[in-house]
Amino acid sequence: MKIVLSGGWGYGNLGDDAILLATLKNIYLIYPNAEICILSANIHETYFNIKEQFPNVNVQDSFHTMLFGNVHKSMYKPVHNRISDDLIFRIYSKFWNIQEKRLSKYVFTHTDEILDYLDRMHVFKNKDIFQGCNMYIMSGGGYLNSWYSMGVAKYIETLYAKKYNIPIMLVGQTVGPFKDQFSKKYVSQILKLSSKTVFRDNDSYTDFSSEIDSFSMAKAMPDIALSDGYHFERKNQIVFIPFKLDILENIDIISKNLEKLSKMEGMQIILTVSQLWNTPIMLIYRLYNLLKSRNLDVIIQVPQNTAELQKILGESKCVISQNLHGLILAYRASTSIICLNKQRKFVSFMEQVESSDCIVLPNEILSDDCFVKLYKIAQRKKKDIGPFKREIHQIFKDLLK
Repeated sequence: MKIVLSGGWGYGNLGDDAILLATLKNIYLIYPNAEICILSANIHETYFNIKEQFPNVNVQDSFHTMLFGNVHKSMYKPVHNRISDDLIFRIYSKFWNIQEKRLSKYVFTHTDEILDYLDRMHVFKNKDIFQGCNMYIMSGGGYLNSWYSMGVAKYIETLYAKKYNIPIMLVGQTVGPFKDQFSKKYVSQILKLSSKTVFRDNDSYTDFSSEIDSFSMAKAMPDIALSDGYHFERKNQIVFIPFKLDILENIDIISKNLEKLSKMEGMQIILTVSQLWNTPIMLIYRLYNLLKSRNLDVIIQVPQNTAELQKILGESKCVISQNLHGLILAYRASTSIICLNKQRKFVSFMEQVESSDCIVLPNEILSDDCFVKLYKIAQRKKKDIGPFKREIHQIFKDLLK
């Protein structure tokens, strides 16, 4: 069995790297001798994350890298404290978004030329990868939205797979939200090319079920990372994962809540990230300075890979996160979770784990003991991923057989 595996890895998203590892495990449970080629935005980063468990898996450049260059150029920037540097980064990012959309539209409207060009590239190894392949799997995450270049690159991948008559499987996808009709259009084309599709949330299914006739699986499935469980010895620590600026806008009430929760059991506060990007890293340093100025016991830990992030989360008594995989990786290690985000994929996950009453937005925190109350509720929640593991494995069996 020869499989090409695509997804959202190779750009510093440790949560998507966890999805990759769990996907590989599910595939090898069904086909122990499968020959798998991973398409990655960064070969070295992806191999670094999988080499301990899967040293013999082949990793090659993704179509996104081949068509649009290294995604790291726009996501990884040095962490600076000076306002001028931050402003320059923001201007650069806005300019790049405009250029990216223009280039993506060109690729989308010239797909025949692009496919012909790829065929004529003697140095393009992906051509040989697709020849003789039995299956193309685009594994889950939340990258099929208005990330123009990524969506268009995934569309080209599916066209290439279709050209070689390779069955296309989409598993565990969150689709949307979209800023415009252009981004929704190319994602619709991907779904129409798919032989089988399984979404990660009901909203994604509802938005696109009328546009595809290949849907023969469950309407929504748990995040693939939930098929992988972990256990750690607990330490007296709280992990806080910020992602949005509303954390800083509500810093007074948040710091009071963190202080009360940490003092309740003498817990140290750890600030961390689940995406190794400039913006969240810069955010935790700003938050660190604000919390230290309020005399809180706080430290920063920046993980270098998924394993390090999992250890930080798994050793903690509570994880408070604005990032989805901060919650998922904590939950699969039986850590209590509090969600500070109400985007639909967050709400869907918290509903799946029966923890909807542990969601609060920063501007909704009205009392100093909000985190204490939510932590006590979260402690009582059942954290058994066994049913998720069985459901996810069954979905992969249905896809691959």
